[in-house]
Amino acid sequence: MISTKNKILLLSIIIYSIFFIINCSDNRQKTIARVGGRRISVQEFEVAFAKGKKTKQIQIASLEDKMEFLNRMIDKKLKIIDAYQHDLDKDEKIHETINERIKGVMFRHLVDREVVEKFIPESMIKDFYKKASKEVKIRQIVLKVNKNDSNQVEIKEKAEKIVARLKDGENFADVAKTMSDDKRTGNKGGIKGFLKWGARSSENAMYKAAFSMDEGDISEPIEMPDGYYIIKVTNIKKHPVPPYEKEKEKIKQSMFRLFAKDIEKAYYEYLDGLKSKYKMKYNDEAIDLFFERFTSPKTAQSVSPDSLQKRPARANPLENFSDADKQKILVDFSFSEIKINYILEELKKIPPQRLPRLTTKEQVRSFLDQRIIPIVILEHEVEKKNIINEKDVKKRVKENLESLMEKNIYQLQVTKKVSITDEDIEKYFNEHRDDYKHPPMREVQEIGLNDKTTAEVVASAASKGRNFTSLFNKYNEKKSLSKNKGNIGFVSKGRAGLGKPAFNTEIGGISDPVKIGRTYSVIKVLSEKPETLKTFEESKKLASSRLKRMLISEREKEWLSGLREKINIAVYEKNVEKACKGVYGSDIKMVQ
Repeated sequence: MISTKNKILLLSIIIYSIFFIINCSDNRQKTIARVGGRRISVQEFEVAFAKGKKTKQIQIASLEDKMEFLNRMIDKKLKIIDAYQHDLDKDEKIHETINERIKGVMFRHLVDREVVEKFIPESMIKDFYKKASKEVKIRQIVLKVNKNDSNQVEIKEKAEKIVARLKDGENFADVAKTMSDDKRTGNKGGIKGFLKWGARSSENAMYKAAFSMDEGDISEPIEMPDGYYIIKVTNIKKHPVPPYEKEKEKIKQSMFRLFAKDIEKAYYEYLDGLKSKYKMKYNDEAIDLFFERFTSPKTAQSVSPDSLQKRPARANPLENFSDADKQKILVDFSFSEIKINYILEELKKIPPQRLPRLTTKEQVRSFLDQRIIPIVILEHEVEKKNIINEKDVKKRVKENLESLMEKNIYQLQVTKKVSITDEDIEKYFNEHRDDYKHPPMREVQEIGLNDKTTAEVVASAASKGRNFTSLFNKYNEKKSLSKNKGNIGFVSKGRAGLGKPAFNTEIGGISDPVKIGRTYSVIKVLSEKPETLKTFEESKKLASSRLKRMLISEREKEWLSGLREKINIAVYEKNVEKACKGVYGSDIKMVQ
């Protein structure tokens, strides 16, 4: 008899063998690079490389472009390996930070499995994916039926006879012209056009039939709300579509909206079932105590800095509970209980200004029922069902953990190792003196006008020598310019609206009308101030930022270079070259 340990080992060998066979048969699962003990597959590379790019940009990418991107992926793997070598996967602060996120991942997986997938199974998502990759062109013959008609059976029999005639070889277009009750399509030989599969298409019997037929097929009579339809598929147009894994979640979200009300109802029924299963019971005495303490905050006193008068400070109701109060049980389950302390800890996660209004006992009970009890019950369920070890969940948890580990190792190995003094900043500033200048400025006088025609009249008059201030007094319609007769001072070339026109006009010259929003401006350039060097004090903040950025970049390169020397890296260039040839980008979407 085989021991349990050996059974597990044997099963592992079988699974590994299957995995190996699949890898060998699927180019996308081939390895593109190895970094230490970590592998980058072709598929992983393609998904990352394609993100945000269009199809042409992806498929014609040069080997150099792909290698550059792959090196960035390798750098990321190196950082994560270094994070593990520094035991950041065991860091308590990192785990505290992602615990809530992990809890959300597990809750979603549990609810997906227990509730959502009963309405949206993966088979439905795959079916949608398959059908949405094509458009189906049909002709139709419609035999109308009124709900109150007593001859529905006769009309169905008539439809069946038409189908028999068509299958015997009669021309569909000719029959549609003479027999269809839908004259709009009937007059065109029954041409309906192309059908596209969408979220609600599965509710339509004609769509379901059309997308299950082959080109040239003729359907049996299809019962619809307004009668019987006979369709012929005349053309099937296939579309390139992104990989299933990329589209899966989008399709699911689309379907979720369709079943939202049913799913919401089922979710609450699921929770009610768990409450019953675990014999949930409220403790009214403890709820009364919680309500009394929460709604009767003690009044703290503070002294105003501007006076000696005391004024009441905003009190925090969470501070009104004694240690004995915190141990009172609000809700009891067969597996555990919810003490007042638990709800206080949850409330501490909410900013004081956003604390819920619990002004009645019913609101307290409702808060427990909607915010606290589901958390406790779902926490118990995910632990009981060992959700943390589900494949998808483990993957998501690992991704979250490693993402945070990468940020922390960067802080540890780069950011914290870069420090600069005022002397460093001043030295850097002096070495790059010409980079810190005040730009050239031009002094401008402006006349604001509400319409283009008047603006053209003013510009023409000013160009012919009319006094600009006189024109301002007569025509200006912009009140904000009145104070200084339109003199708005000096502007740089980069100033929105007037910057470019000011620098495109000679000193003393007049601009053409400039459209700014819904109004127009005519400007006169009065004088110019050349560029000047900035002082150290004016430039210190920017110079400090640039120096730090430069040192951080140098330190990161040094760190990664050291990792590349220590950690084995293998790149399979032939696989890099072949990658992305059949990959679609953000411009290719599912037909919906």
